[in-house]
Amino acid sequence: MTERDIHFEVFCRPDSKGAWALHDVSSVREKALAMAADLMRAAKTIGVKVVKESYDAETGDYLSRTIFEDGHTNLKLDQAQEDAVPVLPCFKPEDLYSQHARATLTRLLRDYLARQKITATELIHRADCLDKLEASGTTLQHAVQKVAVAQASSSETPVQQLIKALNDLMGKAVARVDSPDANSIPWLLVTVIGHSGDGILSRVTSIQRIQTHGGQAPADGCNAAKAGAETKSSYTAEYVFYAPGK
Repeated sequence: MTERDIHFEVFCRPDSKGAWALHDVSSVREKALAMAADLMRAAKTIGVKVVKESYDAETGDYLSRTIFEDGHTNLKLDQAQEDAVPVLPCFKPEDLYSQHARATLTRLLRDYLARQKITATELIHRADCLDKLEASGTTLQHAVQKVAVAQASSSETPVQQLIKALNDLMGKAVARVDSPDANSIPWLLVTVIGHSGDGILSRVTSIQRIQTHGGQAPADGCNAAKAGAETKSSYTAEYVFYAPGK
């Protein structure tokens, strides 16, 4: 991120009943911090704070982070804390579709997304893109580790526990994703819950359906006139069977 994508806003609070008011804006971190300190020394305010605003051109959003506060609340972040990857915890696969989650994915996977010429939104909606990411080696795991470390710094949860939870979350997220072909049924990853016999598939633990073509329900849907009628939607797909190594 270039310098012009970041600015620092200095706020002051004139009295205990007053709201925060914007005092000045600077593109220089040290100047903004000095300005806040001068306001406190001059006793013209009961509180000051400096907010770092970072613009992400890819998402069109500003990320706000308070890096200094003095008065009723005291806060001062060092440069490393200030530049740490900000994340919001995700607990359900649906959380990955939120604006904050997409912005976090964009920051963590910026180089990968640029090489693939896709956006974070395309990544989480396209099964073929998720497949490529999973097969990319350590790219995904490095991103998971960065998120886990950032979350651990603001909680009492061990990093390894967070990594496991995030890996489980990613597994659930890729269990059902839309097909790259809008007219085709979704790609799926299902867990095998039982076996019968001891044949070649007896050790399979999960089955993945990918490369689907067709299979969607008729576009005109159902109505009372079609009650009891049956229709068939043909499709083709590739099925991948997973089993533990010998």
